[in-house]
Amino acid sequence: MMKYQLGWIDPHGNLVSPRKHSFLLGPLCMMTGEILGSNTIQTALIAASLELIYNFTKVHEDVQEGIPRFDDRDSVWWVWGPGQAINVGDGLYALGKSSLLQLSNTKLSPHRLLKLLELFDESCMEMCEGYYLDLTYQERIDVSITSYLKMASSKTGSLFACSTGAGALTHFEDQITLKSFGEFGRKLGIAYQIRKDLAVLDNGTSKSNQNDRLLNKKKLYPIVHALEQGDLPTKRELGNIFFKRVLDKGDVSKILVILEKENSLELAQIAASEYERQAMDHLSAVGLQR
Repeated sequence: MMKYQLGWIDPHGNLVSPRKHSFLLGPLCMMTGEILGSNTIQTALIAASLELIYNFTKVHEDVQEGIPRFDDRDSVWWVWGPGQAINVGDGLYALGKSSLLQLSNTKLSPHRLLKLLELFDESCMEMCEGYYLDLTYQERIDVSITSYLKMASSKTGSLFACSTGAGALTHFEDQITLKSFGEFGRKLGIAYQIRKDLAVLDNGTSKSNQNDRLLNKKKLYPIVHALEQGDLPTKRELGNIFFKRVLDKGDVSKILVILEKENSLELAQIAASEYERQAMDHLSAVGLQR
């Protein structure tokens, strides 16, 4: 089941052809290490750990949101059930930590290995808080942009910060430099979350399974913007939609019309670009050019 989640086999255990996979955290860690001239084997072990832990979050997220398909194939829970999917996610988390512990076989000092373990555990705890907030917001309409950014920073920014921070930790120990690399990743993570929200809305009128996220009353950045910045009739209209017990596809069309009227989609693009700019500023702070 874990091999299936990683895209290596089909549900029957047969090997499948390599397919496009949305690897993010591992490559980001590897690029950080390459820029700094870090030990490649050490960075690769950290990158593998990050990808395994990322997949643990995806398996659990698919269960939480009831998403039957992801990356153009059935989700683990849809094939084997929610109970087994939870086991798969927990197993991937354990494998991720195991990969990290293999660093003890390299020349990485025990002190730095403990620091990496601490960083991973703190990041996973923060990520769980972000998922908690994300789920809580589904049944609320009083979500502010500040609240959204707190959620995005925890849910997504924490693992991006862990990726760049861990890549730097094999090379640096001073807290100021490590914080700059961590904040570089965190800002990228927030920007990524906003752009991911925009992708959901961009596919909202198609037959894409992105519709499921809208029907789950997800408080995406443009929706939060319209709820906070819209006039009273706009807030009332959105409130009437989100206070419904169950949304239908007609509601999705109404939401998209409101977001266009409020210019929320364009402003979300601007916000994402701003967080990408802030990310690069953190690299400049440690002497790396844009």
